[in-house]
Amino acid sequence: MKKILFTSVLMFISLIVQSQTMIQGIVTTTKGETVIGANVALENTYDGASTDTLGHFHFTTEEKGSKRLIVTFIGCDTLRALGKAQAINAENPRIYMIRGEFTLNMPEFYGGGAAKATPDIQKAAEKFETFKPASPLYPNWGKEHNESVAKRIEVMAAVKGK
Repeated sequence: MKKILFTSVLMFISLIVQSQTMIQGIVTTTKGETVIGANVALENTYDGASTDTLGHFHFTTEEKGSKRLIVTFIGCDTLRALGKAQAINAENPRIYMIRGEFTLNMPEFYGGGAAKATPDIQKAAEKFETFKPASPLYPNWGKEHNESVAKRIEVMAAVKGK
């Protein structure tokens, strides 16, 4: 009886395994850099995975036929918008401040952290020193916030150094 049951379970498992398809790959930017923490899924399904520290992903699916593979990344729209803003006016210090704070709040595991954020926060500080809005109606916020982010980085470095 146990032998028959064991054989039946093995046949059932092999049927399940045979009906699944492995989807795997690497997510990269247009510049060839790997994307860490992106979500990859088959459109209109729950089948998918997140990329690892090398940009790799893999998952199995029971879906059949042609399906669209969707890749999303939290912050991708933010970074794209900052890139557009920089192309319009690279002297705007808020671009570097926002990107720096975004990077600071991203875990080091995903390519963020204080060390990666520091250059943008420093560049924002330099740009705030010479920034003059085109008119009183143009935005003039951010300098104080950038200074508080810079202080936060200093504290983080001091704590990490101990």
